[in-house]
Amino acid sequence: MSLQFGTDEMFGYLHRQIGERYGTGWYDRVYRAIADDCRAVLRNRYGCRVSSYHIDIIVSDVQYKIFSDLRGYLNRRYEGGETGRCRFFAQLILNTAADYFRREVRNGVPVENLPEPAGWDVTAHGRPPDVQRALEAREALHGALREVLSLPGPPEDLIAFLMNKYYAFVQGNDRRGNPAAVAKTLDGLTLWEAFGLLRQTLCREFDGGLPEEVFTPLEEKLQRRDPSTGAAAGERPFTLSGQKLIHRVSRVAEAVRRTAACA
Repeated sequence: MSLQFGTDEMFGYLHRQIGERYGTGWYDRVYRAIADDCRAVLRNRYGCRVSSYHIDIIVSDVQYKIFSDLRGYLNRRYEGGETGRCRFFAQLILNTAADYFRREVRNGVPVENLPEPAGWDVTAHGRPPDVQRALEAREALHGALREVLSLPGPPEDLIAFLMNKYYAFVQGNDRRGNPAAVAKTLDGLTLWEAFGLLRQTLCREFDGGLPEEVFTPLEEKLQRRDPSTGAAAGERPFTLSGQKLIHRVSRVAEAVRRTAACA
């Protein structure tokens, strides 16, 4: 199956855009091509058994996955040239769809509402063991994130630490752990706006599902008002950069290690 995104023409176009620091008009073209490819692959595989609602979510997941590691996909070696590349991306789309459907089952969506049988009688046997383990791991992760956001210290330090750990594809840089890119992204934002970006990043990183209580400690820090000005902490700008940001991120990392050691 031929896909727009997997063609030699598209990859040549993207390599040229990267050489020009991504230019200005590449994003919409690639965004639409990926969406069209997803819909074609899903309709070919499932026919009319998948609603537009589900397809739109899967499209969004695939777009995020590709844009989060675009350079990696561009530089990857594909067996079979253009045909092999299209086959690879068609499988990536189907794998992303399968992950989404499994996620829906874990979240309690009835199996009969999904296009494929889950292969497990939940009513008769309870949750499959792998799903139960996944749920337990998710609960542990939620607790760990809440602990990080509950650490003492300025809220911008916690935002910088988690953005540095999880935010990918910042300003055309797909490396994680890049304080300079994080500083550039957050520069000029209020802490409320930086918090919104962090929240969006974490929800995408962890399958779109983080309970509100995970973020409560940080929200409370941002709501605190300065006695002298009356302004909420969330209203001040994010100003960390350079060595100061690196130092603050390292300080939070050390606090996280100490907390884990005492647990």
